[in-house]
Amino acid sequence: MKKIIAYTFLVGLCFSLLSCGGEKKEVLYQIPADIKIKECSPIFSQDCEHFAAIKEEMEGEAVIYDGEVGKVYTAIDAISLSPSGKNFAYLAVDGKNEVIVKDGKEIAKYSYKTVIKSEDRRKTLQFLDDGSLIFTKKEPKKMKKVIKDGKPIDGSPYSAKPEVSKDGKHLLYWVVDGTGDFLVFDGKRHKIDGLPLFLSISGDGEHYGAVVSNGKTKKSVIIDGNKKATLDSKNPVEYFLLSEKGDHFIVLQRDITTNEIKVKFDGVVVAVANKVFTNSVAFSKDDLHYAFIMIKPRVKRASIVLDGEEIPSFDPDFSTINECFGEGRSLVFSPDDEHLLYVAGTGTNQILAFDQKVFLRFDLYNTVIYQPFFSPEGDVICFFMDKLNKQLAKIKKEIK
Repeated sequence: MKKIIAYTFLVGLCFSLLSCGGEKKEVLYQIPADIKIKECSPIFSQDCEHFAAIKEEMEGEAVIYDGEVGKVYTAIDAISLSPSGKNFAYLAVDGKNEVIVKDGKEIAKYSYKTVIKSEDRRKTLQFLDDGSLIFTKKEPKKMKKVIKDGKPIDGSPYSAKPEVSKDGKHLLYWVVDGTGDFLVFDGKRHKIDGLPLFLSISGDGEHYGAVVSNGKTKKSVIIDGNKKATLDSKNPVEYFLLSEKGDHFIVLQRDITTNEIKVKFDGVVVAVANKVFTNSVAFSKDDLHYAFIMIKPRVKRASIVLDGEEIPSFDPDFSTINECFGEGRSLVFSPDDEHLLYVAGTGTNQILAFDQKVFLRFDLYNTVIYQPFFSPEGDVICFFMDKLNKQLAKIKKEIK
């Protein structure tokens, strides 16, 4: 695979000045002249058929879902779509309170800062595929509870760290009761020895994993209840991801002596970086490949790492393309697991690169490209904002 990518990078350079044809643009929402969309707020469903965004007004903010504008609140702190996009939800600030709104209806109201906001903004509110909404809220005496559609998910005195699978069919979270600590996966409890720092569900939804701290001297990775690796106890873990089939994992640990990040694949260091774009980390569906974007120590330009080796690529952190994506966008493996699709920049263009060839080209300064993906038919689909023409649109192009 690396040889293919290296070769096509050279070929791609030869064709990079040519315009791309055959794409079909569809305007999902023509933004009215008097409406201002909050920077970086648009989100979309997995098939790009539904979208949501935050509208800024003098009185506050409102959510736009598929073109329909909702109630104005003081501020909107988080928005979410279900995997199908048929359900939407948001966390709104209403004076001294905060409100959970689901499908246009207020389902819960709390005092301000009761709902726990995830560092990964996509996980503050999460949908199951049946339309149920999952979030976490603070309780008295420093307790927390996972909430499902406004009600505690179970009778445990403490529950936290919910993770929903990509397809919304599986749920993992941590509970504590009088007998110990447990991970709950699809309703079944699994006892663990220690405190879970990070949780993850495999891409196929069949397996669960966690990084567990067993006190000051020990950290370990467990998958389906089995210990898979022991990690450096002194270095903090900053990220954990289980692979598509649950056979592999990636952990990021910061070396406190150098302040550099060690990227570990199955517990073995495969790269050292100043920064790793955590949203970029990806596994192929066959579990044979992994990839991520990083910036090496003392190197300014970002690079792509495939199976532990840097590969030729366009710059995935070029100029202003990641203004809305501090942790980057996911690298996307093709359906046959042999090609990479990603957002990059070159010259005055943002591009979608496919095996290091320019696949689609956009204006650098007047476009925000959101996550590209492959349709079930194998076509590339991309949701983006055209700032110049005030449009939220998607574009589809067949791979030839």
